[in-house]
Parts: sequence; structure tokens; C-alpha cells
Amino acid sequence: MGDVNGSYNPDDNNHPPTFTVIKATDIAVNKGETYELQLKSDRNQNLLAVNLEFNIKDAGISVIDVTSNKLPGFNKNEHVSIKDGIVKISWAINLFETPQGINLRTNENFINFTFVSNKNSVLNWCLADTNNFISKWTFKF
Repeated sequence: MGDVNGSYNPDDNNHPPTFTVIKATDIAVNKGETYELQLKSDRNQNLLAVNLEFNIKDAGISVIDVTSNKLPGFNKNEHVSIKDGIVKISWAINLFETPQGINLRTNENFINFTFVSNKNSVLNWCLADTNNFISKWTFKF
């Protein structure tokens, strides 16, 4: 049976994705020291996928590790690419196992960057979010 009255619209079920704005703490960094940056949710939400890209400016940091205790199945080898000064993170949940996504609360950490600073600077001068998803850098003294 086909569309009897011409009312079928294939785009009715397509909803544009909701883009999450994430928060991070900006810090002064000292050359040669190791730090951890936590990316946090800006609101209560169910998360289905992550697609982030960061530009390491002027070789200001060296990323040692990218981890997540919150994203099921996340591992650096499969979900992180670090090449030519660009850090890409791409992860998606298995919708057959967890169709509702993972629950994140406001200010809940979901990704950790461990890095070494290559110069004395401020973190957001060394690491740029190319998608502008980090809308709130909170400076910590």
C-alpha cells in the first residue's frame, strides 16, 4: 500500500540535532607541567553522540590522553584523532543497547584531556574549540 491521500512527508520524523554547549575551566599553565581539562555538560540532558574538534595553537600543549568514564565504550584509539595540531573526538552510543542515550547532569564531567603545557600561557590561548561548543571558559586561579 502506498501513500493513499498524499499526506506522507519523509521529513516529519527528522529532527535537527540539539547542540550542547559545554563548559571548561581555563587555567594558567606552566611549561613542562601536566594538567587535566574536564569538559562538562551545561545542562541536564541525554547524550547520544559527541563530535568535537580542537585546534592546538602554536604547539602550546601536547595531549597525553583523552578519556571518559561516562561515555560507554569510549577509548582513545577508536574515538580520538590527534594529527597536525588538531584533536578530533567522535563517539556515538549504540542505539540498540541504549536508545535513550546517557544521562548527563548540569556540570557533570564527560571527557577528560590530560596534557603537558609546552609554554607558560593560559589554556584557552593554547587550545581552541573550532566548533565553538565551549561557550563558557571559567578562569580558575
